[in-house]
Amino acid sequence: MLGRVTLETLIALDIQHLSIYCLSIEPHTPLAIKPVPGMPSDDGQAELFENAVLLMKKRGYIPYEISNFALAGYECLHNLNYWRGGEYVGLGPAAASHLEGKRYKNKADLDAYLANPGGQAEEMEELNPEQKAAEEAILRLRLLQEGLDLQELGQRFGQENIQGIVQRLNDLTGKDLLIRQGSRYFLEPACVLVSNPILARVLGD
Repeated sequence: MLGRVTLETLIALDIQHLSIYCLSIEPHTPLAIKPVPGMPSDDGQAELFENAVLLMKKRGYIPYEISNFALAGYECLHNLNYWRGGEYVGLGPAAASHLEGKRYKNKADLDAYLANPGGQAEEMEELNPEQKAAEEAILRLRLLQEGLDLQELGQRFGQENIQGIVQRLNDLTGKDLLIRQGSRYFLEPACVLVSNPILARVLGD
């Protein structure tokens, strides 16, 4: 009930974009050691989330990503760029960047960053085309309205690099975990809250 009152209050303020997440309690944190009385179970959280989705849709918010809702035209451009596999630059300690197919992460050291902002990259990862295609596939499946366009993925990374992904997508479609519409694949709506294992299988894990 409290969650619904919170959402109704935010909606009444004409907020154009809302992100809604289930609470993840990390081990050894104060909340894990001393839980708040009456916290909902996993099933209870799932029910609360589903009710929130229904309420947001009724108020005109589009669930354009698993946890993100926006009025038409107010989708977060940064988030869309990330989920579509675009490039971005992260500034500051521990910030991450994605440029020219490589991912970088700065050291988590404020003093070092202030002394030399351009020389703090400590992690770099470069994926091969097959790995990059698989990563983009799972990111695009999070876009509930757009889904994953297999034809576009093949054009970007080459048909030879997506054959394993195609096989895994079709296998998951046959198990009613994904929906296929032409060349596009979407998460089955009933599986949105348990999508992580599905996306891991698309990735090949």
